Amino acid sequence: IMKYLSAALAPALLFPAIAQAQSVFDLGEVVFSAGLTEQDAARVGVSVDVITEDDLRAAGDVPLAEFLATLPGVTVTRNGPPGSTATVRIRGAGQGLIAVFIDGIAVNDPTGTNGQFGGFGGLTTGALRRVEVLRGSQSAVYGSSAVAGVISISTVATGAEPEGTTQSARVEAGSYGTFSADYGLIQRQGPLTLSFGLTHWQSRGFSAAEENLGNTEADPSKSSRISLGAIYDVSPNVTIGANAFVQKAEAEFDEFVGAGPADGTPGDETGGDDSFGLRVFGEYRTANWAHNLSGTYLNLERRLSSVTVADQYASPFSSTFNGERRTLQYLATTDSVANTNLSFGLDWQEERGRFTGLIGGARTISMRV
Repeated sequence: IMKYLSAALAPALLFPAIAQAQSVFDLGEVVFSAGLTEQDAARVGVSVDVITEDDLRAAGDVPLAEFLATLPGVTVTRNGPPGSTATVRIRGAGQGLIAVFIDGIAVNDPTGTNGQFGGFGGLTTGALRRVEVLRGSQSAVYGSSAVAGVISISTVATGAEPEGTTQSARVEAGSYGTFSADYGLIQRQGPLTLSFGLTHWQSRGFSAAEENLGNTEADPSKSSRISLGAIYDVSPNVTIGANAFVQKAEAEFDEFVGAGPADGTPGDETGGDDSFGLRVFGEYRTANWAHNLSGTYLNLERRLSSVTVADQYASPFSSTFNGERRTLQYLATTDSVANTNLSFGLDWQEERGRFTGLIGGARTISMRV
């Protein structure tokens, strides 16, 4: 986000015959995720990339993982066409050590074997507004899941948008039956700011297996996502708001037979995930302090199924994983103590996981910090 300061050089009251001139001073880029508060990029002590909305629009509606792969220190591996599982690494460290947030909601899978975010395969740049990528350990701020870094994704308005209505829409089509469409709306009227985003992406895909060996089955995929946001300035010192998202993604994959993937039975191997996230927050500002209180809820379900298998050593399977995460956070900040930014806060988090193959069906883990 770029902040500007405008200064009138010739006030009309003093010089009525001269048109009022203005000079614009660039206050620099502001980073939100490096320390949980706004900071000038030049003062952030970590390596960070900020991807703006203009950058995302210029790239078109592409898988976010492919866009991230263009950044220094970020690598991506995919086990098939778009929509299949994509693994993002920061400086060689895997997703289990990368904390991922969407609109302030931690979206790492509570049921994942190492707590990774498994949604990069179905997440596209359509309707995204901003992405911040922090390289290097952020575990002191975000916990053990951020040893390698943090990826913070924004899809809703911030409340700093201009007055009135802003809309955007885009439709794209390409090879392999690829089609994408997204729509965004921001409405700011006085103290109330509303935002809405809708994106859909689908592709016929192609086989992840070697086509020269007769593997020609296409692996189709599709994903749809809705984002909602609301911010209300109750008074100059009090702000409340809420945001939410719903995403549904489905894809087919190939079996792993012998030394590599193979088509298997057409349409037999399927996977998908459904996710819902909600965040409510409030901010109270005094002369010297800013107090922030927020609560989040995440529900994620992922599915894998293969009714038949080609490998004689493998067995058919059908697995469903369901995870929930609830968090509460209080954060107080000030920059009036000896010209130093001071922050302190409290966090509470609870996770619950269910797996169809787990004895008893569920296990609950509670963590309080």
